[in-house]
Amino acid sequence: MISEKIIYNIFLKTSRTYAGLPFRYRKQWHDFDKTPQYQHVLRLKNFFSRNKSVDINEFFIAPYTIYPGESGFDLSFYSSQKAIKIYTMAQKKKLFLIPDDKYHLNNIAKGLKYIYRFCREKNISLLSYPSYKEGIQPVFITHIKERRVSIYNLFAFDSFEKEFRSVDPDILRFTLGEIYDNIDVFRTKYLNSNSAKKLAVYGLKKLMAVKNNS
Repeated sequence: MISEKIIYNIFLKTSRTYAGLPFRYRKQWHDFDKTPQYQHVLRLKNFFSRNKSVDINEFFIAPYTIYPGESGFDLSFYSSQKAIKIYTMAQKKKLFLIPDDKYHLNNIAKGLKYIYRFCREKNISLLSYPSYKEGIQPVFITHIKERRVSIYNLFAFDSFEKEFRSVDPDILRFTLGEIYDNIDVFRTKYLNSNSAKKLAVYGLKKLMAVKNNS
């Protein structure tokens, strides 16, 4: 579980950086639990513990993405429902960036590493990842929802489309939301991309070679 110290220092770094100011991580925590900031940090800690798919760094950056040029987002703002709404808006905005954007390329790279570790832990081949289930659903559904893998990772698997269509559409719509509703859009963007498709395909092939030789 993430600590109050980490949450506060991520907030501190983000707020100072976007204000164009230098910053130092807080190192002295004596009586921090008696400060006005502590209750907001504690509320955020509870929120992050309940919503593990939320990227903490992106959560604090989100309002600066939606309101460029604005500053002064304090801890009371971040512990409000409005901050959650703005984070959702920011994630949707990033989702529809072109696949070759740095945001998606980073997520594809992270997704490759996650898929490799997952398959190794489960002792399954990389190519069987799209069909691997825990319970009645393919695990990739949960992994996409939790942002452990990118939808663009999955397009690199030949079997993905078949597995995707085999899942109840209502489950996909409930779990994946915008991704399910715009799957054709994302597929077209992927096929027309330059760096994203290459990274997803060649990255998968490279990991397969590593796994086969290990």
